[in-house]
Amino acid sequence: MNPNSLPSASLVLLIAGYMFISVLPTRADSPLTSTEFHQHYSNRQEIVRAAEMQTLDAGGLKFLTSENNTPAEKLAFVNALGWKLERKEKSSRIYLKHLASRRGIDPDYFASELAKFSSEELTLYGYMYAMERYLNDDALGAIVPILRVAVNKHRESYVAQLALALVECQMLMHIDSDNWHRVWERYERFLNNKELKRPLNAKALAEISDYIKLYDKSK
Repeated sequence: MNPNSLPSASLVLLIAGYMFISVLPTRADSPLTSTEFHQHYSNRQEIVRAAEMQTLDAGGLKFLTSENNTPAEKLAFVNALGWKLERKEKSSRIYLKHLASRRGIDPDYFASELAKFSSEELTLYGYMYAMERYLNDDALGAIVPILRVAVNKHRESYVAQLALALVECQMLMHIDSDNWHRVWERYERFLNNKELKRPLNAKALAEISDYIKLYDKSK
């Protein structure tokens, strides 16, 4: 049918319906990878460089392990690294090997040595690992317990709770595609946690929240 032959009212309804559908998340979208909130940390050149390079090098390791940088800035740095699937060596593996070497631990036995790592380290590793494997349900399921350990080590950590929420939202999107509103419900529990301090850049948080809110419209 030629759209030009439609009555004006029908055409308006058709366009409105199309616009509504277009803003809903599609199966290609992802709570983990669809918001580049690192852009709201453009005042940090290390984060800008991470977005350009999208690989973890010595400078990046220094940034992630420095006490001079906030947990929120470090999470933004990981977000900037992105989720390229074709990396020769994944950034999460590079980060894990670095952390393990500082403790004299074989990285392959990392899971049995979680007590030796801080909440922040486990959070950054878990978020990085999940970003790089966001399509792999088994990998996401394997990293969630580690992120929960990170949360239990520091329950008031906004960054740890956010990383766990994003990964669990990603899993819900995969395993319950007929009830995508549950993605928003999981994230909303994080937003409503009054015990958390809010170190994240307000614009960064708004970008994440505005995107995941779209899943609520899919019910």
